[in-house]
Amino acid sequence: MGLFAKWQNLSTTLEQASSIINLIWTDLAAGAVVGTKGTLGPNNVGMGNQIAGIQIDPTVRRIKYHWLFAIPAFLLAGMVVIITVIALIFMVLKHSNLETMRRHLFQTSAGRIYTAFLFPEYCDLQTRPVEWSRGVGTQMIDLNEESEPVQRIAVRMMEKQRILPYEGT
Repeated sequence: MGLFAKWQNLSTTLEQASSIINLIWTDLAAGAVVGTKGTLGPNNVGMGNQIAGIQIDPTVRRIKYHWLFAIPAFLLAGMVVIITVIALIFMVLKHSNLETMRRHLFQTSAGRIYTAFLFPEYCDLQTRPVEWSRGVGTQMIDLNEESEPVQRIAVRMMEKQRILPYEGT
């Protein structure tokens, strides 16, 4: 506490503030040369049987975890296990395999869907990848409302469903 008060007095002006580093060095050097009084404080000057008693509280390093926060992780892990078990069952029963997964992936590709609607005479969603690439894979698709292929699709869909275009008043 005395050192803190001394630092406060020294930090009032710039000239005195520069001597704070000297004070720190002096304190460190004195402690290294002479030693400190240790944890016993002013009562450590007596003989061995007169040393003041020290109460020690043992510290135990232990990590505490609230299991309430683990519930989302357990739910997610459970869902992953369930999905994995279902996928394995389907693979064992031959209902699903990598070829089926590739076919579904190809069918959900935006390019496949657009070309199936825009160029139904050349390809559909079941077309093999090599044939699709050679046939319509290089086609440019313009999704602007005024583009001719998009209008063709709209007319074809209205004819299939027999929906008349809305004419605003």
